[in-house]
Amino acid sequence: MRWLLVLLATIAMSFGPAAPLTLAADSGSWVLEPIGAPLGTGKVVIELTIEVNGKPVTKTVTIPEGAIKPVEKPKQMQGESLKDYTQRVADAYGEASQAKAKVYADAINEAFKDEFAKLKEKAGTGLKVTDKSYKNATGYIPKVMAPYGSLTIPGVSKAQGNPIKWTENKVIGEGGNGGKFTPGAGPSPGSRGSLGRPAGDGIQVATGVDPLGDPSYVDFGIGQVDVTLFPTPSMTDTQVLSSLALMLDQQGIPATFDPIKTTLFLDQPIPDGQMLNFGNTDTGLEFTMTFEPQVSAVPEPGTIVSLGIGTLCFMGYTYWKRRRNGRGNLCNSE
Repeated sequence: MRWLLVLLATIAMSFGPAAPLTLAADSGSWVLEPIGAPLGTGKVVIELTIEVNGKPVTKTVTIPEGAIKPVEKPKQMQGESLKDYTQRVADAYGEASQAKAKVYADAINEAFKDEFAKLKEKAGTGLKVTDKSYKNATGYIPKVMAPYGSLTIPGVSKAQGNPIKWTENKVIGEGGNGGKFTPGAGPSPGSRGSLGRPAGDGIQVATGVDPLGDPSYVDFGIGQVDVTLFPTPSMTDTQVLSSLALMLDQQGIPATFDPIKTTLFLDQPIPDGQMLNFGNTDTGLEFTMTFEPQVSAVPEPGTIVSLGIGTLCFMGYTYWKRRRNGRGNLCNSE
């Protein structure tokens, strides 16, 4: 049996050390909802990455200035209650959001026309009923509901996280953006969400107002639980993020603010299909929302082969030892 041990050992050594673990990527769709109501306009340029036949395809999508129309905020009519007026404002925001979602979908479908033809899918729009809190000089109305727009992008790999990279504009003063990964099939460990200062930027200071002159807000959270902060003038982005972390903790969502990275992290993974909510309307602040995948580790084929060969070596050694001791059957008891 010595020849068998030598042969198995030689084969195992030929494979070298076990290959490192690799990450298994799921394929699905990226859902952006609710689409932030545009409070301004301008040229928008994004880089979008999808997967076609297992290979990433990145293209630049350009939306010209004027294609996205800003909210036309209605004026309060004489004798109209604050509650009724706020509902009309919310409806106007929702309509502007829906129109903006269609502009995005049309531009993405045009840029990825050939790729979507292979996938037999296209970017599509939908509605997301959203409750927002509104504050103005005359009062504060919490949780006013209105249908906002949503955008679904197919052919997205979870391993890449958020497939959209903004390279120009972002349409100033947006509020209400949220994103989630929807898998094609099967469970996964979820993703980690964060909100932070854009790379390379210095300290930012809030103005306390949005482009329409109303009090600004910043909100962040997951699913149906998010928190809203109305920043005061001269409040820094560090103060805003650390305050949001404290508010999230109070709502039962563990969060950590990292002052070195100037980033607010949600401590627990976000399950697939769960929405990561973010909104910012302050003209002096800018944040980057990150959706980082937490994917499962699976062994490479080489790792499995090495483990199998190691098992065979152990069995061969046990068999040889038992033969030497007069026990040729591995099933014999001591």
